[in-house]
Amino acid sequence: MFKKTAFIVVLTAVLVLASYGQEYDAEKDFTVQKSSDGKSVKITGYTGKNTDIRIPPQIQKIPVVCIGSAAFKGKNITSVIIPNSVNSIESEAFLDNQLTSLIIPNSVTSIGDGAFADNRLTSVIISNSITSIRYAVFMNNQLTSVIIPNGVTSIGGYAFAGNQLTSVMIPGSVTSIWRCAFANNQLKSVTIPKSVINMGEDVFAFNPGKF
Repeated sequence: MFKKTAFIVVLTAVLVLASYGQEYDAEKDFTVQKSSDGKSVKITGYTGKNTDIRIPPQIQKIPVVCIGSAAFKGKNITSVIIPNSVNSIESEAFLDNQLTSLIIPNSVTSIGDGAFADNRLTSVIISNSITSIRYAVFMNNQLTSVIIPNGVTSIGGYAFAGNQLTSVMIPGSVTSIWRCAFANNQLKSVTIPKSVINMGEDVFAFNPGKF
């Protein structure tokens, strides 16, 4: 009886692994575009079925440095691991997915408009190398708090709009906060550093606090 049960367990594990292997290949499930010099790769799309994504640092032995515009848009992605080889995430790269947590490695220096909008994010660690948080990058998620890294100088319009923020820490490096950046949250008070010299309209609109 024990041998038969053990055999069934092993066989099931093999079948699961085989199925997983068919669904997800670290290289073949991505469409890519090589740079003109052939020394780097941009991911332009995802054709696999797995929703837990580990982006490879290399494809065809060439470093992956960029996640292209709308590459994973609407793919029902539930988790993603971004390697330290990536330095750029383009606009709408992960728009309209099911991400709940996110770590952006310090290798990333640029994130495009709406890159992570319309997900289910409750936790985000933003790269310390980011200097500008672009338009609607984290709009319409479930974030309750956010720490903006020191070094960020600009927070784009609607960047954190439509979340559940109850607290936000804005560093003294920030000089510009644009229209509706934190609109439609749960903020009651925010400390705005003296470094901010440009403030757009309705930055904190539709929050319970008076700003």
